[in-house]
Amino acid sequence: MPNNYTERLQSSIWLPGLVSSNIAITKMLYVRTQVKERLDRSEIVPDAMFVYKCSDACPYMFHFEGCSRPYELSKCPMCKTDIGATSYNKSIIRIPLQMQIPSETGFQFIADYIKKYDEKDRFGYHNITNAEESNVGEKSEHRNRPISFRFMHMLTHATLLILHELELLTKSTLPNRDYFRSHFEKDYVLIGQQCGDIENCHVWLFRLINHMLDETFLFKRILNKNQKVIELEKLIEERLIFTHVNSVPTEINEYKRSFAEYTQKQSESSRIEYFVDELFENEPKYPLLKFFNLTNIYVTNPIEKFRTKLQAIPYSEKIYPITTFLMSRLETYENIQYLYPIVTFTNYLIHKFNHRLKRNDAAVTTIEYYLTNGPDCEITLELYESFLETWYELNLKEVRFECQTAKLEHVQEKENFAKNTMIAVVLLSASKDATSILLAACLKTIGKLQNEVVNYFHNTLGTDLSGSRRQEHIVPVQSIRREHLFEINAEEISQQLVTNSFMINYEYSKSRDIIYDYDEIELVLRNKISHLPMIDTEKLQYLNYQFELCGENSSLITNVRTRVKQEPLEATERKKLIGLIQGMDNDEIVNFLGSLDYVFTYLGDIDMDLNIEMPTIQRFVEKNIRWQSCLSDYVRRKAPFSTIYLKYIYNRFAWCEESFSVVERTQLVERFISMTFSKQGIAASLRNIDSWISIFKRVMIRVLSNVNVDTEVPLQYYLERKDLWTGNVTDVDITTFDLDDTILLHHTFVILTSLEKKQKPSPTDIDGEQEQNNQKREPKSVETSTAKVTSWMGPKGKNPSTQVKVIQTSGTKPKRRIA
Repeated sequence: MPNNYTERLQSSIWLPGLVSSNIAITKMLYVRTQVKERLDRSEIVPDAMFVYKCSDACPYMFHFEGCSRPYELSKCPMCKTDIGATSYNKSIIRIPLQMQIPSETGFQFIADYIKKYDEKDRFGYHNITNAEESNVGEKSEHRNRPISFRFMHMLTHATLLILHELELLTKSTLPNRDYFRSHFEKDYVLIGQQCGDIENCHVWLFRLINHMLDETFLFKRILNKNQKVIELEKLIEERLIFTHVNSVPTEINEYKRSFAEYTQKQSESSRIEYFVDELFENEPKYPLLKFFNLTNIYVTNPIEKFRTKLQAIPYSEKIYPITTFLMSRLETYENIQYLYPIVTFTNYLIHKFNHRLKRNDAAVTTIEYYLTNGPDCEITLELYESFLETWYELNLKEVRFECQTAKLEHVQEKENFAKNTMIAVVLLSASKDATSILLAACLKTIGKLQNEVVNYFHNTLGTDLSGSRRQEHIVPVQSIRREHLFEINAEEISQQLVTNSFMINYEYSKSRDIIYDYDEIELVLRNKISHLPMIDTEKLQYLNYQFELCGENSSLITNVRTRVKQEPLEATERKKLIGLIQGMDNDEIVNFLGSLDYVFTYLGDIDMDLNIEMPTIQRFVEKNIRWQSCLSDYVRRKAPFSTIYLKYIYNRFAWCEESFSVVERTQLVERFISMTFSKQGIAASLRNIDSWISIFKRVMIRVLSNVNVDTEVPLQYYLERKDLWTGNVTDVDITTFDLDDTILLHHTFVILTSLEKKQKPSPTDIDGEQEQNNQKREPKSVETSTAKVTSWMGPKGKNPSTQVKVIQTSGTKPKRRIA
């Protein structure tokens, strides 16, 4: 016996069952594990397959979640230097340089670093941690199962606790006995969870310790090198833990029977519980007892027992790779089954409201209103109820859209969701607000969960190493059907276990033991996954609010021009219709314009040959639009507007935009005129006052009338947008004028009325307008509508969370434009 146990332990003994306390090693192991798992699931985009190291001098390593591109800034816990990214996909630039290392090279660096680290002597108890930090999955690098690590960890702490109790660690720098006791008790609880029998796991531990007295485990060497500790730990795991982990119920039962036999010798009669527990058998006395068993499988869900036993199987990730993978993240993958009702409801709302609902109305009208009003409220209610049920079943804490994260929190009670939630929350739009990001992120996140499963299946089993099979079987997320989804949950697996994949051990005294058919479960899961498609989450179809036409390449007007070749009306007919439009009040014009938007959505979708029959607007509406109550009478029945042929419909749309009358004037007009069409050097296409009147009317209709914009921004920001001008105005023409920043958007109405007063009517005005309208007009895009209402899907490389600030300047200082 040593004279001083403390000195002996701390100076010459490597203690088994401990993990490294080095923060760099701990982080390296975490990074390697996480990145390898994400590579197996094909979560990481090809241009982001890197791990990162603080610097050449600092070994701290890290990685990025999401798409794995750099996106956030933090501090290195070792050297306190800034690490990460200054903005999306832009790594920090500093001295010393932050290192970006290819994944495989990084893994090799980690392996070499750990090997070199392990060559150094670390005697004694070198890792002081709180017992509460211990967890079921914890293990050291060279072990296969966490239960073997936990056994050695408990054994070491039990030994140190005994030395404390015997007062052999006096005047020691080691932690006190309470510290070792707390670790010992925590280890016992974790082993009970790992072996599946918390109540009787102490019996199994006694058996293990007895087996350690066998000659196999007589390790006649001093543990003064790390390699010797590793050899001992592997020996314990492979010869002791793996040998007995599958016979836990049997060994417990044998030990209890031995104890019962011992107590029976002390008494002439046997206790009744020994027969009930199937420790003893007495057929003459209890002839019917053998027909009963002790299983509780019919009142207890078998999945937890199954999961525990699966985790204890040596090398289960190689023998049953799909089962092990899915059971480790079952709660997460359960969310895949909820995607279909969410997609169905959001698709229905897009079809119902696309270009037919104003943004302001969506922001103030509750879901409940649409569930009880309208001719299709019953369909809406049915789809909503399915959506609501699944929305509240989602257990995701957060969802991601590219590198943006949104928290998924149910702040409303399920019963009050429709009553207290605005319809805008469940509309899939490209607006830059938290609710829109949340819905789109949900679709993307859940769709990618299925892709993880499919990728892991093919990558692990080698069924599609090139990925060609997966590329041929891709379904857009908004086109999925229920059969496309991987529907898995704990209840389904439990049902599979009960019906086909387990049996009770009916051998007497072993009825508590459940025999699982792991091969059957593995086969069932493989068959379910093998036919699943990949889900395309990159392209989403978004709802467009009324009067906020989408991008130039896919706008309503562009679609209509493609489907129906537009022709100009005769000048006299055109003049007559413009006169009638100018006689309408403002509300009629806005409703009329919105109705044309509504008709446009059908023109873009209806499959009909317009070369054979060119219907009037009224006939087209009667034939193709089922619900017409929201449409203006000028579209449905009032001639001459409803009797115009579709080939003239865009001319009519343009007249409405340019016929919005106003009644006020201000003193800014002269200054505006001097900076625009009266300015020397102004482009020829901008010298006509009519072109300025037309663009102001478009701004009134497309921007100010129906979008909640900030009107305190310079008007120049909108007038320099080419998509608001007619086709004869070029980019170069727009650069020939420059308004003072004190002329703001809210001055639009004032300037328009004053220009109309200055306009000199003449017979040539109609012809001038006709020529202008014959030019190709591009619809206003959502991206350029307003600084507040912009698309939140920024291009790659741009920080999507960057907010644009408008700064008013004066004099010759440079202006900041809307990004």
